[in-house]
Amino acid sequence: MPGVDDAAAQWIALRSDDWVALRSAAGVGDVLGRRLVERFGGAAAVLAAPREDLIAAGCTARAAAGLGQPSLRANARREVERVRA
Repeated sequence: MPGVDDAAAQWIALRSDDWVALRSAAGVGDVLGRRLVERFGGAAAVLAAPREDLIAAGCTARAAAGLGQPSLRANARREVERVRA
């Protein structure tokens, strides 16, 4: 990225992965995604939240299970890398 040092580029890439993971989780759309980010403080915090907290914040069981998938972040990372290539 022009004008961005390596540390900043890595931070941006990590955050991009988290956002892509959040948006690709089954059952999470625009409204729920925004509500969760507001409640937990960011996409990474949503992905780290316990299932019970996600449900208390308005997730369905399906959405909470989708956010808890171990492969979610890895798949998001691959997608971000694919788009950047």
